[in-house]
Amino acid sequence: MKKKLYAIYALVGALAASPVFTSCVDDTESQSVTELRGAKAEQLKSIAALNNAKAQAEITLANAEAALKAAQAAQEQALADKAAAEAAYQEALAKAQELQNQLKEATYDAELEAALAKVQAELAQAQANKLFAEKQIAQYQADMEKAALSLQKELAILEKQLLEAQKDLLQAEKELEDKKDQWSKDELAEAEAK
Repeated sequence: MKKKLYAIYALVGALAASPVFTSCVDDTESQSVTELRGAKAEQLKSIAALNNAKAQAEITLANAEAALKAAQAAQEQALADKAAAEAAYQEALAKAQELQNQLKEATYDAELEAALAKVQAELAQAQANKLFAEKQIAQYQADMEKAALSLQKELAILEKQLLEAQKDLLQAEKELEDKKDQWSKDELAEAEAK
């Protein structure tokens, strides 16, 4: 009977002492681990910013290239219009010359003079069309130059943003590496202290 009482006392004593032995566990995270996690988060943010800058640069470049192609197509159409106007002008000029020659050779004929007046009117219209086409070409060239300058400015801005994002990424990676080194040193110091 005494042995049973000793066993019960030993069991009660062990149960009473268990909170004392288990309450010494330290769950807090060291400062170096917290800093390491923060540096890793900054690195990930920098990588995301770099990827966003690259995507924005690609979108802007695609839009600028589309605008430039549209301006080039308009310029090509204006050149074709100018060539057609030039051909019409040359044709009207040849007709006018031919009629003037006929007028010199023939007697004064009202019908011939009316035809000459008509050809001269066509010549004037062809000249006006030619001038209009030249003005359009000049406008398209100015628009293309303006688009090219705008594209260069946007590319310069995007290159600057890209460089800044790369700089931030390098800084975050350096901080992460420094935090890893510090964390390793802290862990080594803790291990040596034990």
